[in-house]
Amino acid sequence: MPVAGGAFSYIRVTFGEFAAFLTAANLIIDYVLSNAAVARSFTAYLGTAIGLSTETKWRVTISVLPKGFNEIDIVALAVVLILTLIICYSTRESSVLNMVLTAVHILFIVFVIVVGFWGGEWKNFTEPSDPNHPGGFFPFGASGVFNGAAMVYLSYIGYD
Repeated sequence: MPVAGGAFSYIRVTFGEFAAFLTAANLIIDYVLSNAAVARSFTAYLGTAIGLSTETKWRVTISVLPKGFNEIDIVALAVVLILTLIICYSTRESSVLNMVLTAVHILFIVFVIVVGFWGGEWKNFTEPSDPNHPGGFFPFGASGVFNGAAMVYLSYIGYD
């Protein structure tokens, strides 16, 4: 038994082959769907950043596929293919890309923190003035928490 191997190895030792198979199948589906969602989100953010509507501009319709599943996002497909080629090419190049993207993420987080303190207002850290319209902590109830948890889950799936 290898000492490393992720969730599959640990589940296999702890719960057996069937549980490990279910875990591996779920992880594969999770990785595919989360990467597709992140790639589509990238297209939406890119379109917003450059001022284009991404609903129709960067999609190609394939008539032989069922309606509702027949649009391919060209930018998302290109991003996934380019990153896949870099990862498959060499460990060194994928490691450099990973470090560069991590540095960009850290710089962006620092930027958001600095701008938040610079342009924010201290009153946001206090109790709301109108309790009937709190707008502060927990403003969207349980559905807001679950929607936020889903987004955080998608954000951290790459660390497994």
